[in-house]
Amino acid sequence: MVTTSLHAQATNQTAPPAAPWELPPPATGQTRFFDKSRTFRIDLPEGWRQLAPGDVRQVTAAVSQLPYDISHNEPSMYFAVGPVDQWLHGTFDGLFLYIVYQENEWQVEGDLGEQLEQLWRKKGEDDGIAYQLSQVQRDTVGADQQPAITCIRTARPANGKPAQQSLDVYVATGGMQVSLSFTCPQTDFAQREPQLRAMLDTLRFARRARGETSNADRLWSPILIGAVVGLVLVLIYRSKRRV
Repeated sequence: MVTTSLHAQATNQTAPPAAPWELPPPATGQTRFFDKSRTFRIDLPEGWRQLAPGDVRQVTAAVSQLPYDISHNEPSMYFAVGPVDQWLHGTFDGLFLYIVYQENEWQVEGDLGEQLEQLWRKKGEDDGIAYQLSQVQRDTVGADQQPAITCIRTARPANGKPAQQSLDVYVATGGMQVSLSFTCPQTDFAQREPQLRAMLDTLRFARRARGETSNADRLWSPILIGAVVGLVLVLIYRSKRRV
């Protein structure tokens, strides 16, 4: 009798409560995605997952019009999230999330739009893609209203692949910078934008930006122009991996 009683207590024991940032649970038809370092979480369509490096070659072979970014994958630096299992079977509707990590938080002084334009102009020269930005602004995003820079970005590849349009979100968090690009074909963006913004509304970070503490700290933090150097280093790293 004692054994049975203890077993019943063990099996009926209430599970520990979930951490506050894990609540509330995702809506029906959604899956909660945590990046591997648990820097952030976001609710995405059911079946979405991170593209593994080992799947990149197969996806590239299966999808003839695969966007440039998806084929570039280094999990600690940049990667795509989407319906990967569909991509592996050649089904691709152009909708995905692309994530980039950079060391150090951006601290932006001066003309925000001009500095972002300069960053993407340099990257476009290396990528063979013409990037155009609009609606550049400071905003708050996600479930916990994290300060961010947002914009709409259009990417037109020189190789004739379809143009992409994305809702870009740049967030400083815990001493690093995370960029999230909610992307789809340019021809679908107006229709898809409410869905992309609904995903963004569920975004939540584990830490606030360190740079928010004081104006003095801001003076010792990297400015946005430093991000150009970071992106160039990423491009060099990519090119070495292709050799």
